[in-house]
Amino acid sequence: MILKKIFQKKYLNEENFRKEFFEIAFNYLRYNNQMLGGTYLEFGVYSGTTFNLALNTLGNICNHFYAFDSFQGMPEAVGIDKSIIWENNKNIMSELDFKKKFTNNMNKITTVKGFYNDSLKNFELRVENKLNIVRLTKIMEKNTSPVPSWFESWTKGKAVQPFHDLIFAPMSVEFVGEALATIGEKFVSGNLHLSGADNISYVEFAIALAKKLNVDPKLITPTTATEKGIHIAFKPRFSGLGMKRTTELTGIKPQGINDVVDYLVKK
Repeated sequence: MILKKIFQKKYLNEENFRKEFFEIAFNYLRYNNQMLGGTYLEFGVYSGTTFNLALNTLGNICNHFYAFDSFQGMPEAVGIDKSIIWENNKNIMSELDFKKKFTNNMNKITTVKGFYNDSLKNFELRVENKLNIVRLTKIMEKNTSPVPSWFESWTKGKAVQPFHDLIFAPMSVEFVGEALATIGEKFVSGNLHLSGADNISYVEFAIALAKKLNVDPKLITPTTATEKGIHIAFKPRFSGLGMKRTTELTGIKPQGINDVVDYLVKK
């Protein structure tokens, strides 16, 4: 009787720990505005305890739930896995019983029956229409090198030496964040690009910053990576990405250098 009470207490604590985990995950997604749908996959559902917690906690933000299990118990354990708790035919809930337990939610649940080395071979996650790959050009933040060192040098009246042979198409981190949020909100799928509108050298970038800050252009001394003995294997002459498809689907246009500069000097 005492052992039974100890077991029940331990089991309830474990279930509470699992519930807390899903609640933390849910709150993280909600706090970071990621309530955009998703897919939940659980490998080894047994009696459905954890699966049920996931369903109750994440049910409003996950579009579909996959339950992977043999639904015929454990395979015969061998080697270091051999244990009384992993014996063949233990921890069994049939697929039918599992479905009965979740009758009211089977419209968003798919069971995948079999041992993983067999079931995963032909499994396809049917969310391809919800996926996208976004390629980005250079993202600039206020603390992104070399911006802080340039600002410090100009404050002290010292010249900076930007490279003339490095080309990039910068975007502000603010622009990228807002663009990615827009893409997510519109559920746009496929391959997308986010790019700066201007392909410029670091010398041109320094000139744009200096002009905005009313810094004497004489405090810009152009140089090259080659002159400085810096070996860069690949130096593209064009760094921007075409955004025609992204613009057509989302309305997002490439960010111009003036907007990037405005963000970087904004206090």
